Amino acid sequence: MTVAVADCVLGETQDTLSCATRAENQQALVCLASQVRQAVAIYSRTLSPDLYGSADFVAAIRQMILGSRFASVRIVIVETGPLVQQRHRLLGLALNLSSFIQLRRAPERCRNDDHEYIILDETAWLHRDSSTRFESRLCFNDRFRCRTMLEKFNPLWEESVPDSNLRKLNI
Repeated sequence: MTVAVADCVLGETQDTLSCATRAENQQALVCLASQVRQAVAIYSRTLSPDLYGSADFVAAIRQMILGSRFASVRIVIVETGPLVQQRHRLLGLALNLSSFIQLRRAPERCRNDDHEYIILDETAWLHRDSSTRFESRLCFNDRFRCRTMLEKFNPLWEESVPDSNLRKLNI
């Protein structure tokens, strides 16, 4: 029996699931984001508006922020240039809630990285091996893998720098 993403519960469902399409990834991200309570870490090549800019995903992140004064969203982006030229709901939210959402440009050594991931409440994750393909894997309850992923993300976060172009976007 296959577990449906919509039936998964953050911190409880231990199955590792797969997504193969844009729609499946969108559904998985919204399902994850709608259950997160406090912390989100995203590492992305371009912060795809199809995935991270959907109205439902952004609304779920907004709800998390409004529901917790300790909420934190940290985003490391490899290529910030395309974001400056497009409308992106998550970046609009970041401008309005800048004390909760921080955006940084990845260090130069990450320039060729193509994988992407999101970690939620140090419990759930979604990982894509390629930013240009929609195959992904995710789990709603895997603290060990999240800890391993955060051991890579946190040093990248410290090395990353704020990008002044992202602070003056016309959203």
